[in-house]
Amino acid sequence: MLNDRVKRYVLDFLVGKYSSLIREKTAIYRLENLIVYTNDPLEMKDAGIVIYRSDFFTYGSYGNLEAEPQLPLQQWRGIPILFGEAREEFINDGDTLVIYADIFASAYYLLSRYEELVHRKERDEFGRFPAELSLPVRAGFISRPIIDEYTEVIRSIIKERRLDERHGIALYEERNAFSKIYLTHNIHQPYSYKGLSGFRQAVFRDKINPFKALDLAFFHRSKDKVNSFHHLFLEDFKLIEDLPENLAKAIIFVKPKSSLPADKPSYSLRSYAMKKIISLAKLYKFSLGMYVPLATSLDPTRLKGNKSSLDKALKDNLLCSRCHLLAQGESEDLMSLHSVGIKHDFSMAYSEVGGFRLGTCRAVKFINPNLRALFEFTVHPITIVDTTLIEEQGKKRTYDEAKEYVEQMIRLVARHQGELCLVWHNHLYDRANHPWLGKLYHSVVAFIKDIVEEKQETEV
Repeated sequence: MLNDRVKRYVLDFLVGKYSSLIREKTAIYRLENLIVYTNDPLEMKDAGIVIYRSDFFTYGSYGNLEAEPQLPLQQWRGIPILFGEAREEFINDGDTLVIYADIFASAYYLLSRYEELVHRKERDEFGRFPAELSLPVRAGFISRPIIDEYTEVIRSIIKERRLDERHGIALYEERNAFSKIYLTHNIHQPYSYKGLSGFRQAVFRDKINPFKALDLAFFHRSKDKVNSFHHLFLEDFKLIEDLPENLAKAIIFVKPKSSLPADKPSYSLRSYAMKKIISLAKLYKFSLGMYVPLATSLDPTRLKGNKSSLDKALKDNLLCSRCHLLAQGESEDLMSLHSVGIKHDFSMAYSEVGGFRLGTCRAVKFINPNLRALFEFTVHPITIVDTTLIEEQGKKRTYDEAKEYVEQMIRLVARHQGELCLVWHNHLYDRANHPWLGKLYHSVVAFIKDIVEEKQETEV
């Protein structure tokens, strides 16, 4: 049985932003009949658009491996569809368009991470669903936000057939190129050397002057090749100031301690370096978030203690999270984050390959595929992760190739007026650690500003 709240949410997601132009009691009825999801002829009578319901949600089909999309996928108006047939017809004397491509089930499948539910045993060493097994990668549409493409077509149909006027709505267009821009940084390694072992590495391995090595390892006051937060934060701050108010936001994700080797290095929030980084972030009025350790992703019962310790140390109530290694675990684990007071998660991407994991560049409310229920918890898809720009699926990129890819992705997000979310690591920003990622970030920031200004000029 499909939850009515989920049904309305997915239909509204497919239509995109709109507002009602009528205040009558019949307004809700008329809006619900703009687009309906059914295979019942009686429910099609007053509809403007019908998405014909396939067998995906039926008992015996939902959750069954045999009901998975079959490759190669059909194309509806040039867009891959996961279920249904790529055909349309008019009924009700031409008043109703029936779309047999089940773009509703296709959107639900991607937004809810449904395939991870039916492929429970397919996980890597960090508990992640591998990108190479995902439908978007196997079917070749990982670089396309196909749900947003569905929305583009649906909105064009509404306008062409003047369904907005018939049903008393106004389709809303963003005034800016993006609905929101998130500039995010994970504090994974705030400094190069720590303690006595770090001092020894600095002196004997890296041949650093002992007095400087002492400061780097214990006091963290000298210039450090991984501590590039001052430059990163300044770039973010300047962009935020140059853009329309509240369009861009910077979030710094801070990691609680963990003894798991994959979560190393650990750091103390009481250290001089960390206090300086946090103070700088607060000076620029950046938000802080929880960088969930892998140990906690594998054992969500640790979440409450992790968040409590960070809230106390940072004197804040953290509302955002990101999982280390993007190891978000099972889709229902988002409920654990929600239960400890987290409202927004920024882990939605594959670590191995770039693209649109959920088939969209828009923020998504969490749909639990087990319960087929909607929760007030927002998932923010990541657009660009700097590490996948260096190498993706074994193929190394040059600076020019990475720059071209990033600009293409940014233009795609702007086309669909989605959220642009960047992930850039401090330890890769300095040229001593990577030859061009710092240079590329500077270029990306300038490109974002240009795209926003282009949109503003077309609005004048």
